[in-house]
Amino acid sequence: MENPPYATLPEPEKQNQIRKTVIGIMNCLKTGTPLDFNNFKAMHKDTPVHDIIHNKSKSDEPSLFEEYLTQVDKILGNLELKLLPIYDTKNSVRIDKTKIPSEIPTKVLAGFSVKNHIVDRKAMKGLVLKEMQNLAKNDKRESAEYEECLELLDSEIENMKKCNLLQINNNNTDNIDMLRFLKCQILAFIFTRSYQLGYAHGEFWNEASPLQSFVTLRDIYNFLKTTFDLNVPTELEKDGGHDIRFHGGENDKGYLKRFVTRYLTNHQYISFYKSDHIRDGHIYDGDSEDGKVMVSWGVKAIGEFDVEDILMSVSGFVCEDAYPAWMQDEDFMAALRSFQDACETVKSGNSGRDGESIEGVFKKWSIEKMRNRK
Repeated sequence: MENPPYATLPEPEKQNQIRKTVIGIMNCLKTGTPLDFNNFKAMHKDTPVHDIIHNKSKSDEPSLFEEYLTQVDKILGNLELKLLPIYDTKNSVRIDKTKIPSEIPTKVLAGFSVKNHIVDRKAMKGLVLKEMQNLAKNDKRESAEYEECLELLDSEIENMKKCNLLQINNNNTDNIDMLRFLKCQILAFIFTRSYQLGYAHGEFWNEASPLQSFVTLRDIYNFLKTTFDLNVPTELEKDGGHDIRFHGGENDKGYLKRFVTRYLTNHQYISFYKSDHIRDGHIYDGDSEDGKVMVSWGVKAIGEFDVEDILMSVSGFVCEDAYPAWMQDEDFMAALRSFQDACETVKSGNSGRDGESIEGVFKKWSIEKMRNRK
């Protein structure tokens, strides 16, 4: 039996569908399931909502999908959450036939992220972390005041856990915590390593277009091996050996390879580009195919993550140093700022590469209103 068109549903049934979507989004937050466009659409399979979901602008008027998301976002707002779109780095066009046929550049919706305002990020970063940095500058990392700041940060993390804003392992076979950590570390490595390698040998760092900066897949595997001693793919073991830290000891070879080359790429956290020659020959010996694979930040990472936050999470929480050496390096911080500015440009999607206006997927939904609320 086919579902009735969404527009013909009685209001109570529309509200029921909206509630189901909110529950689905909350479940994605709890389980760590990415809200890619395809995942979001699959979440509504066999429902009247499925056919109104689209990732490109169809006209200059608000669509049913936009009206639907406006209602979903209103409920999320009551929970101190904000639904934000993630746009692809490549734009599309639609044909406007209303007057003179013309091609209108449009954004392409890649998925969504959910920002939480339960944790007062502005206070944490502007007051607590700033105070920690001031104490660290004055060599007071062992002081009672510094310890109090760490306790405040820990309390905010606990608040996030209680609100299901941080995914927690449900049983011994889950690897959520480990994989979330590795995802962040890989993203941080792509930025820091590409900056370290620079432009001269292989053009790893792209000063003009920071988001095109890259490292090789072989370099990522070496980083995971030397830093965390993980069983990554090698020339002798193409899929990588079994790692007992995953899946509670089950013999599952190739788990890390699938995580990097499938999960992170399929969900657009990282992007792969195959070169026709070895890009890291001055670093490693041998003609490994992984040395040809260039890895950069994907649109999902650009939409969800802040590279300085990732670096600070390691320095501030793991090393308990709120004023690390990298923060005192002016050239490094300039590169970091340029990278973050490039991320913000992609997030906003306000203009194309040549400065032209880009039509949004949504016309009136206040999707950007709370993006900069920190």
